[in-house]
Amino acid sequence: MSYGRNVNNTRKFSKSENQLSNVDEGLRHLADKLDITRILSSQEARLLLKTLALDGIEVIEPAFKANGVSLHPLDTKLKIAPHILADYLETLSKLGYMKSEPAGVIHRLPCGSTGMLHKLRCNRCGHPIMAPVTAIHHLRCNYLGTKEDYQSDKMLKCPSCKRPLRILGRDYNLVEGATLCVKCRTTTKEPSVEIICLEHGETYHPYELAPQTINRYRLNEEGKRLLKRVMFDTDLIVQWLSENNIPAMDFTLLQGVSGAQHEVALAVWEEGARDSEPTHVVDIVGSYTEHVALQSALVKMLDIRAKRRLLLVLGEVDSEWREMCRYLGVEVFACPNEYEVFLALNNIVDEYKTLSSDVYPSIEIADKQLNDNGTTAQ
Repeated sequence: MSYGRNVNNTRKFSKSENQLSNVDEGLRHLADKLDITRILSSQEARLLLKTLALDGIEVIEPAFKANGVSLHPLDTKLKIAPHILADYLETLSKLGYMKSEPAGVIHRLPCGSTGMLHKLRCNRCGHPIMAPVTAIHHLRCNYLGTKEDYQSDKMLKCPSCKRPLRILGRDYNLVEGATLCVKCRTTTKEPSVEIICLEHGETYHPYELAPQTINRYRLNEEGKRLLKRVMFDTDLIVQWLSENNIPAMDFTLLQGVSGAQHEVALAVWEEGARDSEPTHVVDIVGSYTEHVALQSALVKMLDIRAKRRLLLVLGEVDSEWREMCRYLGVEVFACPNEYEVFLALNNIVDEYKTLSSDVYPSIEIADKQLNDNGTTAQ
C-alpha cells in the first residue's frame, strides 16, 4: 500500500482547495470539543487559524508604523483590521493556546484611532504659532527665557532677578525643546496641546488619550497541537476509530523502553488491547530539511515498541535516510504537502476500514489529481 495516495477517490480538488477544505472540516469538529466556540464562530477567525496552520507561523510581532500598529507577518496575509486581529489573538492567549507578552505601549484616541497630530498653543495668550528655541533656565529664581532675554552687554544676566549667570550647570541650564510664542514672547517647556485625529478630524485634550499595551504573541505547545489537529485532522481519525471500538489517541505521550515519555501524532491499538503495545505509532516531521527534528523523531521511534512505526515527513527524503530508517525498522514516507499527510493517515485507518466519504467528504479526490500533485510517498 502506498501511503499518501487513495486510489478510490473520484472528486477533483485543486491543491489549495484540498488544504482549505481539510482545515475547514477540522475547525468545525474542534468547535464541538474545545472551548474555542467564540473564535471559531467567526469567518475571520477561521481564516486566521488557517493562515497560522498553512504558513507555519508561530510568532506574531507588532510593528509600530506611522498609521498605527500592524501584526507581522499576518498584516501582509490577512485583510483583517489590526485591533480585531489582536482581539482574536488575545482570545487564543486567554484560552491557553498562545503566550502573550508586552512589546510596547501606545496612545489611542477616544474614537479608537491611533493616528494623530499634536497642535501647540501658547499657554498664556492662546496664540497658535510657537517657535522652537533653546532656552536658558536660571536655577536660582527659576526663570525661563531665550538667550536674547538674558543677554546684557557681553554677559548673561537674568531679566527677572538681575543676577549675573557665570557658570553653566551651577547658575543655569540650557533647555532643548522649549517653545517661544511669537505674539506675547512667552517661553515655555510645556505649551498647551490640542490633539487632532487624522482619521476623523476631531480635537481632543491630552488627558483624553488612553494608554494601550501592545503584545507580541507566540504559539505554545498547546497551540501547536491545536493547529496540528486543524491541519492534519487527527481528531477526525481518532473519532472514527473510537466509534468503531478501536482504541486510538492523537498527540499523546507514550512511554519508551528507556522510561522516557514521547509525544507522537497518532497511536492505534487493536480492539480491546489498549494496555498492550500499539499496532501503529505515527509521528509527523515538519520538514526533511530540519535534520535535527528528523533525527529526534527517529530516536524517539526507536525507543517506542509498536508493531509498525511510521514517520510522515513533509517534503522529500533522500535514499540514505530511507535506507537507514528501513534498517532500523521505521517506515518513512515523504508527503509533498499537508493534505498528503492527511491522506497518509487515512490510509493507515484503511487497514482497519476505509474512512467513509460521508464522514470526511474532502478526501474524495481523483487519483489523477493526486498523480498531478506529484505524490512521492513510497
